[in-house]
Amino acid sequence: MQLTKKRRTFIVEKTYMLEPTDPLFHRIGVILIEEMRATYNYTDGVYNCDPYNEQTPHSTEPSYMAKVGSSIYGTLAAVDTDAVWLLQGWFLLNEFWTPELAEGLLTSVPKGRILVLDLAAEVTPVYNKFDNFYGQPFIFCMLNNYGGADGLFGNVDMLLDNLAIARGPNTTLVGTGLTMEGIDQNYVMYDFMMELAWGEPPDNVSDWAARYAVQRYGSSAPQEAWRYLIVSKYFYAFGGEVDCTAELGNWDTHSAM
Repeated sequence: MQLTKKRRTFIVEKTYMLEPTDPLFHRIGVILIEEMRATYNYTDGVYNCDPYNEQTPHSTEPSYMAKVGSSIYGTLAAVDTDAVWLLQGWFLLNEFWTPELAEGLLTSVPKGRILVLDLAAEVTPVYNKFDNFYGQPFIFCMLNNYGGADGLFGNVDMLLDNLAIARGPNTTLVGTGLTMEGIDQNYVMYDFMMELAWGEPPDNVSDWAARYAVQRYGSSAPQEAWRYLIVSKYFYAFGGEVDCTAELGNWDTHSAM
């Protein structure tokens, strides 16, 4: 049995990963998928597997990565011949991953049988660093929030620029998505992203924010505030250092009710 010690994660000192190339990985994987199908009597054919999310492989050989990819997909396909492997692209932000290693992993699976989530593409897309994931389709995702952090922050400008590029010719983009690590904040960013999934970006984001204010609050009173916020706190990478309380200090909050 081939085990690789994983790096320390938060308070967990020692954990080990069964190598995907080990025959036991295939056996356990098949049992797991069969049990899921039996329990839920349903599968949509999409299976998430992230072998190296915030972990580093023990080998730097592209041939090894090809064996890993082939083994993981082979396990899925052994149970479901229409299986699609859903893979978070977050691991590719690790400097360990060279184009050769990524290509070895991603091309070991038939095209269209891996669907990559470009996890924080609104600020740090990786599809463009790895040749459109070597022909595999991907979803442009907005992460925006790490760990459920509170506060006013967003990256409307970067989102619009990066999404426009991703939607250009010669990419393997197939959709957009949200991957935030918390939802009880910055609703405007998530509403904005979801609207972009269905149509073209607005000609003027301040006008969009004004319409959003009426839609959300049922009043025109917050419109000017949102015209300001969308191009200040929501217009700089990881949140601009703008003193909104000073700028909006004379705004009558009661009039918004």
